Amino acid sequence: MFSSYPRYVPLKEDDESTGSDSSIEKSAFRLPQPTICIIASISLLLNLVFAAIVIHLGLTRGRCPATAVSPPQLFSPVQDAISYQLTTFESGFHGSPFMGSPTAEVDRNWKQLYGVGNSRLSRGEARHLPNKTIEAIAGEGDYLVVISVFHDLHCLDRLRQSTWYFYDEQWNETYNPFTISRPETYSRDGLNGIIHLDHCINILRQSLQCSSDVTPYVFQWDEKSQEVRAFANVVHTCRNFDSIHDWASQRTYTDIWGREGQRDEQGHCRSGDSVECLN
Repeated sequence: MFSSYPRYVPLKEDDESTGSDSSIEKSAFRLPQPTICIIASISLLLNLVFAAIVIHLGLTRGRCPATAVSPPQLFSPVQDAISYQLTTFESGFHGSPFMGSPTAEVDRNWKQLYGVGNSRLSRGEARHLPNKTIEAIAGEGDYLVVISVFHDLHCLDRLRQSTWYFYDEQWNETYNPFTISRPETYSRDGLNGIIHLDHCINILRQSLQCSSDVTPYVFQWDEKSQEVRAFANVVHTCRNFDSIHDWASQRTYTDIWGREGQRDEQGHCRSGDSVECLN
């Protein structure tokens, strides 16, 4: 049973007198070839595992730990265009192309952010949406959506323009952001007036809560002012807005679409179906 293992064998007197030291060492204890191979393999495997652990720790140093909870994913036609980048926010205290009174130049800068219009989808893409959407013109195969980020920017722009009414001396009860035609007509009531702004405020509130950016703003000692100040120009992990904007620009639906006319089932919702229908 144990015959395969080496055993101690006493040397003869002749062997003690005639054998060299090297021959004695070789004959004293010798491992079979299969055992040597097994030990070498285990040693190599352990070294590889250790090296992999060291490399992993080096690559992940400084990163956020992975969350154990995976968010539920809803289909978006833009998902293949999404990439991420590190972006340092600008505080705005030193000026920005998007700040200041609503001049033609500032208005144009804002409009370039969201002026991609409605986006068109194929029928196959529209079928994967969690909420149904209509065909722009019956039988033409283009289905309409507006990507949320562009609607949010549109709403924020409306709020930007409206706030100047409260402290800009050139505006008054008869000449203000709700009555002028720059860049679009405002009215005191209806979808282009206060109701529209209330809608925008509520949509932006939900959008901010939905994304819930948890990047910490920091407090630092400012040598110039000789005091501790809060800093908002910190690094965030952001979706690449330019990639999303490029996608939407290539999908812009420029034709006039009709509100009238029967549509196929792709744009119909069942009453009370909160999953597939818009409330």
